[in-house]
Amino acid sequence: MKICCLLILVSSFSAFARPKITDMSVSANGQYSEGDAVNYIATFSEAVTVTGSPRIYLNVGEDRRRANYVSGSGTEMLVFSYVVQSGDADDDGIEDYGMISQPDGLIRSARTNQAASVIYPGPYIRDVLIISAE
Repeated sequence: MKICCLLILVSSFSAFARPKITDMSVSANGQYSEGDAVNYIATFSEAVTVTGSPRIYLNVGEDRRRANYVSGSGTEMLVFSYVVQSGDADDDGIEDYGMISQPDGLIRSARTNQAASVIYPGPYIRDVLIISAE
């Protein structure tokens, strides 16, 4: 009887686990220039829904930029895109902050509506180089 109850209790907790990011990747490592889109793909542990406009903040050289949410609500994969701007340059790789910012948007479980964990595992993506876009 005790084993049966323990199994039910463990199953109940896993049913309410928050979705989390299991992988963060970029569309392609390499060199980008003005007008090129750099897409970041966040893979979650389960399907999530998005409201508003979450984003990923980036350091491009000395400037702070952001990759804005583009698509993927209702799936396990969300796409964020940063378009290289005039004057951008970063020859040692874009740095990100290791999390999705949600100042005016929310990412939640499509199944339970529970808020997702938006911190993602390192190493953070650094193999995206920006050729001077002047």
